[in-house]
Amino acid sequence: MNVLNCPCCNNIIKENPKSYSCNCGFKIWKEIAGKQITPEIARELCASGRTAVMDGFTSRTGKPFSAALVIQHGKVAFEFPSQKGQKVKENGPGEDKNTARVRVQSGNSGSVHISITGPISKEADISYGLVPARMAECLGCITAVKLVKHHLKNPAVARIEFSINNLEFSRYLLKERTPRAREMRQVLEYLWNELREFAGWQAQFKPEKRPRLKGSPQASFPRGVFPWLDVKVVKSKENISVSLSDSPDVQAQFRASLWKARPGENGTFVLPINAEQALNAWIKTVKNQPVNSET
Repeated sequence: MNVLNCPCCNNIIKENPKSYSCNCGFKIWKEIAGKQITPEIARELCASGRTAVMDGFTSRTGKPFSAALVIQHGKVAFEFPSQKGQKVKENGPGEDKNTARVRVQSGNSGSVHISITGPISKEADISYGLVPARMAECLGCITAVKLVKHHLKNPAVARIEFSINNLEFSRYLLKERTPRAREMRQVLEYLWNELREFAGWQAQFKPEKRPRLKGSPQASFPRGVFPWLDVKVVKSKENISVSLSDSPDVQAQFRASLWKARPGENGTFVLPINAEQALNAWIKTVKNQPVNSET
């Protein structure tokens, strides 16, 4: 476990067989209401003073429940969704516009269908290339979160509720397990950093046997999924150098859409000059610009 600093006295927290404890008396039990508290969950709690709303808790009567862990008066306590106006309900017209509900579902390997309701209404089929379903759903969550943030004036007052189709990714997202792959850990960290700008978030594993993909995501560029994107293009006689955002979902979707792209220097991509028309079409489509507009 990486070094944890106590939120009460800032001293180093030590990992014991049954808890994460500080000499000042602050303690996080490794099992709370039947749920295993991983080092990742403990780290989030110490750093932020709270966690996301998590599933997997069990009451003394055996009833499962969801809650966030928070630090109150130097102790770990539960915070239930209803305490912060987080009651889960289906969105209707004009209802609960400060909560964005995001469904991310992998169909074919590397492709997802995202659906957003709440502050914005958006559906899209997106290919992120040859990546596992768990990675595709993580990238889809990043795309959805950045879409919500783009349409909000103040993300700090909004919440996000995820509905996840892939069990492995849902466990990663909720910090119940740590992925072995370094790339997966990096992409998760990027997603968590984006979510810190919101008032809070929660996630639930809700699998569906049959995907809702409409057609093939590889058939066309996904429209309007990166309206915030800033692209820099430099042309030479033979090649085109493209600088994109460091957002991993953008880079994965770009590579999946423009298969001739090759890594260049300083995080750029290089395309042959004959791919200029396809590049312009991709930029305008993902930014949802008219075909005859300037990029």
